[in-house]
Amino acid sequence: MKKNKRRILKILKIIIIVFVVAGAITGAGFFLTRPYFDIGLIEATGYDHCLEAEIIAASGLKTGKNVFGEIINNGILHMFLLRYHKAELEIEASTPYVRSAVVRLKLPSRILIEIQERKPVFRINFIGKTVFIDNEMVVLEASGTAISEDLQENSHSGLPLLKGLVFERYEIGKPLSPISGEGFGLALRLLDAAAEYDKEKESDILAGRVSGMLEIIGRIDISDARHVRVLLDSRITADFGRLEDIRYRIAFTGVLMADDLKDGKGLLDFTVGENPVFTPEY
Repeated sequence: MKKNKRRILKILKIIIIVFVVAGAITGAGFFLTRPYFDIGLIEATGYDHCLEAEIIAASGLKTGKNVFGEIINNGILHMFLLRYHKAELEIEASTPYVRSAVVRLKLPSRILIEIQERKPVFRINFIGKTVFIDNEMVVLEASGTAISEDLQENSHSGLPLLKGLVFERYEIGKPLSPISGEGFGLALRLLDAAAEYDKEKESDILAGRVSGMLEIIGRIDISDARHVRVLLDSRITADFGRLEDIRYRIAFTGVLMADDLKDGKGLLDFTVGENPVFTPEY
């Protein structure tokens, strides 16, 4: 009797499994063949430097394809999350400006690509070209010709020219490998301090009582980490040293640039004593 019961239970389990599998196949077949679930719209958000068409092309996704047919090879977890993980990896690998991408299915037929971009922070001259990098030293693009280091102007959305970062080669989409990264860290610290100052003094800057710093930084020279030199407003070179008490030095410079040094040209040196010394250039 017991053997017969076990045999019957086994048969019932097999029958149930067959029905479940058959149901799953039937259900999958239903969803995979309904035009209602064909991709009708693919759109991207969060991009600035990239083009939406390039992002969509990099994803490999196309309208007219079944949404579930495209997602089925992304693994169980990503299927459950309605994420196109392979498309995310393709976008991140093929587009240097993209830090990360999330590709989601919005039922029934819309796919949304959410982009987090890298932002260029510096320009660098390298063997006749201008190289653009972000705050992790990732190379975003290389274009045109090298910028003259004597060219005292802001361009390309106000990105400062970074001088003194020594490296042997670069690859688009990859971080640089400089001989020393200390100077780069100082340059970032300087920009952060300038951004904090501009935020704190926003009303004074708008009223013209002090100068905003980020918009007038044209060049940062990190050739000597003991003397970080910054070209301001194409006319004042400020030697901020090793950036000791940099927030005070930037604030002091902002006041001078809007008052005593409003029309001056020369070197403002913070490394010679307790107070900065200005040496005019005639």
